[in-house]
Amino acid sequence: MIETQNDKPNDDEVEGSDIITELSAGDKKLLELTQKLLEPCDRTTYGERQREVAVKLGKSARTVRRLVKKWEEQGLAALQTTQRADKGKYRIDSQWQKFIINTCYNAEPPNNIALNWTREILKILFKMGFPPTRITPSVENGVGISFICEHKYADIECFNEGDILAVISDGKGIPEVWEVESTTLAITSTIDKIREFLQR
Repeated sequence: MIETQNDKPNDDEVEGSDIITELSAGDKKLLELTQKLLEPCDRTTYGERQREVAVKLGKSARTVRRLVKKWEEQGLAALQTTQRADKGKYRIDSQWQKFIINTCYNAEPPNNIALNWTREILKILFKMGFPPTRITPSVENGVGISFICEHKYADIECFNEGDILAVISDGKGIPEVWEVESTTLAITSTIDKIREFLQR
């Protein structure tokens, strides 16, 4: 028989027809635990097994029920884990970013220079276990990373020209402002100073 264009399966028909030939160690563990749940038993035993599997996987019982259902519907392919392509990245749509920037501020939106320094500072902050209170476009053309603790305020601003400034204020006196060098050491030192100020 001659295959024509119309005889070829479309993408929807082919989806889910992958043949799984290899599983990672984590996927093998998941398979073993899921198969344990499929063994015949009474309701009480099943509930105990389900809780045990949830603890071993570090998941909720509800997630385990979903995995079992997915296994029953899709077979082995359902248990194969994949990494998100955008893992660790911000998941706000670029149109929303533009909308927020354009409607909230009359300043120039942050450019790549400001955004790149902001990313580097955020990486350091999260490694140090010190997330900011908020991140906003700066009214002075860049990005502001703010920290608020009771009546104390601090921020690190990454400007479109590449400058980085830090500010701490207790709301009473004149705020302390300093320029931060564009090095990991200087940024880490600034973050330590801000954390110490906020925790006093």
